[in-house]
Amino acid sequence: MPGIINHKRKTVYWYIPKVACTSMKLAMAEDMGIAIPDGKVHADGVFEITNDFNAYSDYFHFTIRRNPVERALSLFNDKIRPDRLTNDTYTDGIENVVFAGFQQWFWPAMTFEQFVLILASLRLQDPHIAPQWTQHPQVNIYVIWIESLSLELKKVVPWLPPLGIHNQSVKRGEVTELARLTIRHHYAKDFL
Repeated sequence: MPGIINHKRKTVYWYIPKVACTSMKLAMAEDMGIAIPDGKVHADGVFEITNDFNAYSDYFHFTIRRNPVERALSLFNDKIRPDRLTNDTYTDGIENVVFAGFQQWFWPAMTFEQFVLILASLRLQDPHIAPQWTQHPQVNIYVIWIESLSLELKKVVPWLPPLGIHNQSVKRGEVTELARLTIRHHYAKDFL
């Protein structure tokens, strides 16, 4: 994933989907004075971005990571809808972008365990699904864990406006032992 450049603060935020990404982008936009049209925080061209860590080696680089079980559960709750919603974003309850070309593998009434087993077998590389450690530079980056987000943000980026809570979905899905073990195996480096 690319990093959002904030020249005013000399920082680069390497964002990872399903890890407070929307909240962070909105807070970064507010700090930088960027007006975000409704629903367009993830649109191309909103922020100046980089994929080159070395181009900004004198900037403070940071990312946010999350317990992989919680991240998978968030993905499941956000992208698989038991109400079989069909609109611009969903077709028969399955999100169109993340699962484009793979919608036949998912169904609205699936369990979290079934979801995890299918994700692990398909090895999709969409950023919502790919391991977190693969989505940011591997050196000289400060990693904030979402479980201590408020405290860490105040410490390392105290200028950042308070985060709003976005993209909350109805929580469902039992985390079975098989689901937990599958996630631990598939996302092993994300647990470090």
